[in-house]
Amino acid sequence: MDLDEEVYEKFPKLVKKVLQEEGIKDLDGSALSELFKYAVMLSGSKKKMSVVMGSIVDVIKEANAFSEGERIIRGEHIKRAIEEKFYRSNLLEEKNKEIHLGRKDPMHGGWQEGRTGKWFKRL
Repeated sequence: MDLDEEVYEKFPKLVKKVLQEEGIKDLDGSALSELFKYAVMLSGSKKKMSVVMGSIVDVIKEANAFSEGERIIRGEHIKRAIEEKFYRSNLLEEKNKEIHLGRKDPMHGGWQEGRTGKWFKRL
């Protein structure tokens, strides 16, 4: 959807609804701002925003865990949740590359495909 006044009005309401449904504490202004930037980034365009609720909810839940012992989720918690999500995603991507390049057997991390195409244990 285009980034217009309607989006700026609806996004906080949508987030508030998620918080209520999931039983999660409120976000401060910096947290809402970081979450909004993340949603824009997911769309791949500064002029458009894709509301991918699954990813947004995941970030909110993780930020909630990082804010344990506090009354509110702050921007720093949202930033950390996003960074952790990217880290896990990159880690998974690297593992997939290793598997597809034949460097690792997904069932036996230390195994490698040999010239004959059979799996053998590296010594």
